[in-house]
Amino acid sequence: MTQSNVENTPPAPKKRSKLIRNLPILIIVALVGGPAGLNYSGFCMSKGGWLSNEERIRISIASINNRRTIPIYVKGDTTYGIRNPQYVRYDSVDAFLESNPNCCNVSDWQYGGSHEFSPPSFLDRILGRRFSGVVDVSFAARYIDENGNQVTSNMKFPSIQTNCGKNPLK
Repeated sequence: MTQSNVENTPPAPKKRSKLIRNLPILIIVALVGGPAGLNYSGFCMSKGGWLSNEERIRISIASINNRRTIPIYVKGDTTYGIRNPQYVRYDSVDAFLESNPNCCNVSDWQYGGSHEFSPPSFLDRILGRRFSGVVDVSFAARYIDENGNQVTSNMKFPSIQTNCGKNPLK
């Protein structure tokens, strides 16, 4: 090229950095992915944190203790059924724990045993609709039988919760 052609050539446009070009995409990913990732990890948005195992256990016990009836599985010679007698509540969550030490366990999804739940879907997890675990509560259930007598029977109740401790099945 000659000197005059170089002077007439417009300057090359400045290249924007990749970060600047991708900034809108990065902002969208952060705004959507951040809360979804927190929900997936079990974060409770309304509380601003994760529920401890103790909180999850106390919520499960309170839920059981607020019942009016309790399902009792009855197996006859040729039949199998469920009765729902009147449940005799404990005075408080603390009284429940005192009467049933080592009653509870918080674990990842389990199969078999006295219950079988399907694990939460990916969508349920990222929306915070299902916690990624089960609270198993084993306790001495007190209820009134068909003759009006108080009966005690050992029971195991699984409790599933949202990230904030609510029952997603209600």
